[in-house]
Amino acid sequence: LNDLLHLFRAPSLIEENRLLKKHLTTLQKDLSLLQEKIEASRRSEELLSFQSSHPEISLFCRIIGRDPSHWNETVLLDKGERDGVESDMAIVGAKGLVGRIVEVDGRWSKALLLTDSDSKVGAILERSRESGLLTGNSRGLLVLEYLSPGADVREGDKVLTAGFGNIFPKGLLIGE
Repeated sequence: LNDLLHLFRAPSLIEENRLLKKHLTTLQKDLSLLQEKIEASRRSEELLSFQSSHPEISLFCRIIGRDPSHWNETVLLDKGERDGVESDMAIVGAKGLVGRIVEVDGRWSKALLLTDSDSKVGAILERSRESGLLTGNSRGLLVLEYLSPGADVREGDKVLTAGFGNIFPKGLLIGE
């Protein structure tokens, strides 16, 4: 008798299961959207904190594109000549130096990222004051070259811009 009752309930259970799966899919999409909004909010808070601690930086922009060829590590930004952007301006993010402007148009600009193999920055280690040249490589990593033999370099040392040349001001954080 129980088996017979289960047979009669089977169509409604199948329909309930279908509806629950549909609801689960909707909830998973909503969760994904909420997680993205939380991450965007975290990035905004980080940027506001950075802005308040660096009042000398007055132009903030968004990345609107990336080089699809993967030959260059470049990004397109939503600010250009109309906003005061000029070639060779430093690009600084909340966590430090990102790159420099290499091309400018009226409403957009192109930035060469530090990870590009054509990128070179004079750098200094904060703790030991050792200096060298920071270059990008073909794998999207940074390499600190031309340190003196026996240089005192330790894991966790902060790497700062050395201020050589006219592009990057001295003392900007690059990384560790």
